[in-house]
Amino acid sequence: MIAVDPWLQEKWTGLMTAYKADPALADKCLHELFRKYSSSGRHYHTLVHIRTLLDYADAFRSSLADLQLVTAAILYHDIIYNVWRTDNEARSAALAGKRFKDLKVSAAVAEKLQLYIDATHLHCLPPALTGDQDAAFFLDFDMAILGASWPEYLNYIRQVRKEYHIYPEMLYKSGRRKFLQNSLRAPVLFHTPEFRQSHEAQARANMEKELELLLSADFSL
Repeated sequence: MIAVDPWLQEKWTGLMTAYKADPALADKCLHELFRKYSSSGRHYHTLVHIRTLLDYADAFRSSLADLQLVTAAILYHDIIYNVWRTDNEARSAALAGKRFKDLKVSAAVAEKLQLYIDATHLHCLPPALTGDQDAAFFLDFDMAILGASWPEYLNYIRQVRKEYHIYPEMLYKSGRRKFLQNSLRAPVLFHTPEFRQSHEAQARANMEKELELLLSADFSL
């Protein structure tokens, strides 16, 4: 088997040990995760993205009631990523649920894991997760790139454009503008007070700047 990054091996082993999962099956799942996130078509939704979110989880561990569940959601939330489809989140959630059931993790954990990952489709908390602070933090970790410095944000949008290279410029820009406009209409972008304070203003500035660039005829990613 291909060697897995040591940090991913360590994180996964710790998670599986905590859940008392079958070691042989857990190892197969680990290599599946590694293969999926290392596939050639990915430029932003890679293991770098996963590690960034795991670092956020570690930084906010004192605010999380169930660090293990948030870690599992981070590891699986983008395992399925196909730019031709619009149901990647649902498919990722379903695969995560199946794998955790196969690993003999409790059905309650597997079901909640699916809810967390499904919520990344619209980055909204569904009724079933109302008041769930861990879910709120998980979604904010995933959206934190929006509130990064402008150079980091610009690199992010260029990486996403590479992933969507199959779409012509005009079509891609139209879809991206719609996403930005809809997002900017929302009262808030982040669910937790911590991320609203640290990321909201910068995120809106970044998105407004990107929107202006997309409306410029000579701008190209």
